[in-house]
Amino acid sequence: QILALETASFSLMAGNLAKARIELEEYVDLKAGTAVYGNFGRAWQMLIWVYSRQNDRAALQESVNRMREDKQLPPYLVSLAEARLALLQNNFTRARDRFEHVLDARPGIPLVLESLLRLDLIQGKTVEAQDHAKRLLKINPDNPISNYVLGSLQLQKGEYILAEDSLRRSL
Repeated sequence: QILALETASFSLMAGNLAKARIELEEYVDLKAGTAVYGNFGRAWQMLIWVYSRQNDRAALQESVNRMREDKQLPPYLVSLAEARLALLQNNFTRARDRFEHVLDARPGIPLVLESLLRLDLIQGKTVEAQDHAKRLLKINPDNPISNYVLGSLQLQKGEYILAEDSLRRSL
């Protein structure tokens, strides 16, 4: 079972979303109702990401429905799927709410923080963007988008030396 999940991970790293999708769907279908929820949750997270990258709203909606039925899955996974679906539907308010729900349950997930940071930029929320960028930089000091956002904000404040450092790191 772990081998199947690792194979899917390698497919993702190789950029083969179609193959990863098939492997993850098989894994999720095979493991539904089992007690291996650590790996099962990881498989769902990867599958949600694949569906979102493929802009497959129907598959994401079906995932949300399936995940809601599985009472053993942690609720934050359903919120993650709902957030990704809301993004595809351009419902940024709903996406933000669902991502925040994920962070309440599991603080510090880099992809969730980065998604919120992107939403901050889209919605022009500079205070939130600065907060999310700083939180993300605590986890990964070399995160490109966080350094770019922080550098841009420092530039606006006239903090040129700090801005130069942050923008260089973003590159």
